[in-house]
Amino acid sequence: METPPVGQHPKPLAGVVTFLQRNVFNAAPVVTDVQINRQGVNGTITGDIDARDPDELGQRVQIRSTVRAGAPTPAPCGCEEVPGLIGFGYTNPAVIGGGVGDNWNAPAAVDSTTVYLNPDYSLAYYAGKETGTVTIDGLGAGDVVLDFVGNLSADGASEKSVATLNSDLGTGDLKGVEGTVISESALNADGTALGVLTGEVVRPEVRYIVVRKPRNGTVTIDEITGTFSYRADPAFLAAGGGADTFTVLVTDNRFSLANLFKRYNGDPVQTVMLTVV
Repeated sequence: METPPVGQHPKPLAGVVTFLQRNVFNAAPVVTDVQINRQGVNGTITGDIDARDPDELGQRVQIRSTVRAGAPTPAPCGCEEVPGLIGFGYTNPAVIGGGVGDNWNAPAAVDSTTVYLNPDYSLAYYAGKETGTVTIDGLGAGDVVLDFVGNLSADGASEKSVATLNSDLGTGDLKGVEGTVISESALNADGTALGVLTGEVVRPEVRYIVVRKPRNGTVTIDEITGTFSYRADPAFLAAGGGADTFTVLVTDNRFSLANLFKRYNGDPVQTVMLTVV
């Protein structure tokens, strides 16, 4: 039997480690933030619960796809002002994937970019969003929004950007999918580009479930993203409102033998406290 290199486990042993991590020593999710927005009309309050899974074992996909970007077109900036820099906006179309072995396919993506220049008009960096309908092999299809930041090479012949998926804005099969991808492209004289997209995306297993409803209103929550919407009962609102709460279980739906006798198998519950006026 061939001995595996130092630091590497034989595949059967790796499978045992994964099984134990998933079913015996699974770490519970951790709530990282609770955002509550200002009250809207009719006693509506929206917000968001964020959590992370210390041993995230959700479905992962390694990304590799071709990128073909069209020439940029000037556009209204509407961009964030950065002290000491000059911002110019533009858009350009992009075709991602379509080749043999490409597993991220977005045939009609659009980049909305702000180029930030130094006072001497040299390029500082560029940033923006990419939107489009994407099919990721192994995960499915949906709309995605990527927030990216990038720069040109010293000779201006190539570019590299790092993009983070905005998991709250994904739709369809890609709702809640998160990760980071890197685009590296060679630039042509007319501003078009040809390159490659690489990185990793994951569909997290964490889910958000209301386990205690509010007394004086109703609440709905997106079980994948943790975004919630509360609406006060009309009678409660008419009486001047007051305090109300609801409780959310944050779970990865995995068993932990170490937390066998703990409520919800050790998964955290988050009480959201609201003030209705």
